[in-house]
Amino acid sequence: MPAAPHKTFSMLLVDDSTEDRLLFKNSLWHATRLRVVAEAADGREALDYFEGCGKFTDREKFPRPDLLVLDLNMPRVNGFEVLAWLQKRQFNHLTVVLTDSMRAEDIKRALDLGADLFQMKPRRERDRQAMALALEELLVKSSRVDTPEAVSLRS
Repeated sequence: MPAAPHKTFSMLLVDDSTEDRLLFKNSLWHATRLRVVAEAADGREALDYFEGCGKFTDREKFPRPDLLVLDLNMPRVNGFEVLAWLQKRQFNHLTVVLTDSMRAEDIKRALDLGADLFQMKPRRERDRQAMALALEELLVKSSRVDTPEAVSLRS
């Protein structure tokens, strides 16, 4: 079924850096269809969000996200552990790993664990804005496809 022309996409932003979360959120002003519904400072909070427990029990306020933006290197539960947990469950969302690591083994491991995209954290504002617009466009296009297989970014 085609998406409504003005569908808004919910996003869970997971990063232990308060500054990086703020910079990312500030870059969303052109991406009018992306809405951060919650932030998590580590992987444990992200898992609480997906499980709907703790402060995230209200699904009206904290809906299942269309987009997960995930850092890898975090305390308590890291991004790889979040990806592994999600891989065991059938959540339907786009997962983007934003990290400072471009190590080949990190990229491969994240993609093997189900990440759809892996990207270095953009440091310039215009690069963050361009990334936000590209993610919004990808979500708009994927929501207009009728079959789940066509939505997958993995081959």
